[in-house]
Amino acid sequence: MSFFDRALIVHTHLEKTAGTSLVEGLRRVFGEDALYDTRGRATLKPEAMTSSQRRAIKVLSGHFHFGSHEHMFQRYPVYVACARDPYDRFCSFYHYTLANASHPGNEYYRGLSIGEAVEKAVADNKVAATNYLCTYFSTRMLASAASAKRIIDKHYVCVAPHNRVNDLIACFAETFNPALKLKEEIRANVGKVATYSQEGRELFEKHNQEDIELYHFIQENAERWITTFGGRLSRISRSPAWKSRRSRERRRAVMPA
Repeated sequence: MSFFDRALIVHTHLEKTAGTSLVEGLRRVFGEDALYDTRGRATLKPEAMTSSQRRAIKVLSGHFHFGSHEHMFQRYPVYVACARDPYDRFCSFYHYTLANASHPGNEYYRGLSIGEAVEKAVADNKVAATNYLCTYFSTRMLASAASAKRIIDKHYVCVAPHNRVNDLIACFAETFNPALKLKEEIRANVGKVATYSQEGRELFEKHNQEDIELYHFIQENAERWITTFGGRLSRISRSPAWKSRRSRERRRAVMPA
């Protein structure tokens, strides 16, 4: 049985964390047709696909939370992601929304300084400014750093800081496509350098302590995840817990209502 007969790589793409660079790198490793990106309103979601269409996917990527689509696949999901300093990510997100008139956040942040944007987003409890990282690495809103750490340890082959995205791409290339020669760093969708406001940072960090704790955890463990990539990939893709869970689901599916 090949790796993709039993497993599916799932990229939870957190906005402004070098996720687009990771997508581009994974396309080069696996091929255009093997990666399916759910971004875009007109894109067909996994729930609407046929089983044969889902079987053709090796890498599923998109702006979705951990656990969002795995129930639609009969393969074990091996997760991967990039992350970024929480305040730096928000600054980059803020600039991106202002530069793109079609972005849903453009109208919300238009005319505001970064400090004012932080104040407004925190007051309105916007996900982008309220422990965004913990939320994406969990199955529920207002998740704690502790729960997100457990999920990452168990289900993610690697979560790379955004400045190590090319190291992560190299891991995939060495494992799945060793003949591929990555001659240059991949830097896709790199926008304007964020303007920092210390006032904005102080307020933001006050309301994002769980995210800060989680990002420190990611920084502390990234080197280990990268250097043990092959072993983690094998271990996670053969999880006994997943086999047991899928077996229970199949039994329930054939039981009378």
